[in-house]
Amino acid sequence: MKNIIVIITIAILLVGAVFSYSISQESKANTINYKQTTLISDDYIFGNNDYLYKPWKIRINEKTKEIFISDVGNFCICVFDYQGKFIRKFMRQGQGPGEVMTYFDFFLDEDGSVYITDSINNRISIYSREGKYIGQLAKSDFKKNGGRFSLIDMCMNKDNIILNIPNFGYYFSVFSKSGDLIKNIGEIDDFKIGRQLGDFNVQYAKGIPVVDKSGNLYIFISSRFMIRKYDMSGKHIKDEFLDKYNSDLTDVIKKMLPNEQDGIRISSLLSCAIYKNDRLYFLFREPPYKIPTYKTTIMELDEDLRLIKKHILTFEYDIIGLVPPDNPFNFDILTINNEIRFIIPILKKSIVLQFVKN
Repeated sequence: MKNIIVIITIAILLVGAVFSYSISQESKANTINYKQTTLISDDYIFGNNDYLYKPWKIRINEKTKEIFISDVGNFCICVFDYQGKFIRKFMRQGQGPGEVMTYFDFFLDEDGSVYITDSINNRISIYSREGKYIGQLAKSDFKKNGGRFSLIDMCMNKDNIILNIPNFGYYFSVFSKSGDLIKNIGEIDDFKIGRQLGDFNVQYAKGIPVVDKSGNLYIFISSRFMIRKYDMSGKHIKDEFLDKYNSDLTDVIKKMLPNEQDGIRISSLLSCAIYKNDRLYFLFREPPYKIPTYKTTIMELDEDLRLIKKHILTFEYDIIGLVPPDNPFNFDILTINNEIRFIIPILKKSIVLQFVKN
């Protein structure tokens, strides 16, 4: 009987220690508040009577001080300066060279070249920074295992293109810049039901890939509301559940899935993750909406997945009111005079917002 009491006591102490650590992570984090301003309005007409229709993904070229935005309504990339003034646009819808057929992700390499994913045409198109079509990567490796190269999210480092293609059975597929598959990293065996890698596992392995300056890989998995970290050799380093950084999320997740099974956590709240200034940033949308304002949080982590800062963004309700909770918010970071600003395209409203410190 005494042994049972000792075991129970130890278990309670361990749970308390874990909870205290999570709370201490939150309490030690510096919280910064931001207010909404408009960088590009929905009535801004530019070029040949053009305008943003559905701005979605965003990447900032700090060397040239340019903002690249994917307009998935007009099937093009639009480029603006830091003040939101139009500079140029390129690409169009279609199946010809350099054209796209659906929503697309894109990334800028160190030289400013633009790599654009296309899941319908099963390829990556490459443009110069100035918008000149260079060529495409359309290797058979993209279609491995009969799966579509279902590209929504990607990342790059100096030498590699890193894609999340769960049909391959891994979190990360690492390609050379010539499109050759180098390796797969992070086998998703732990998601298997029985011994089959089926649609269930593919859905639960979809995530946002991020690479840091040392080549470590992170996958932000929406369906499990967690981060997994690997090194480039394929070694699994650690996992963290995102509610570690905000204890309120534990209750949110339970309300969304009262009958969780096998520890799997479903959430459409995880929206975007990037690596910038030697830090990891991720954004999640927090229900419910609050009238007349709505707040969302961007968490800033170090490469060890420790919480550094919480950036609280306050939206005006007339902006957020018509945006469904599952509509993703993509963002990038603009630094002006050593001050961080968050730039967020709002697809449903055809505008681009800028958040500055209060």
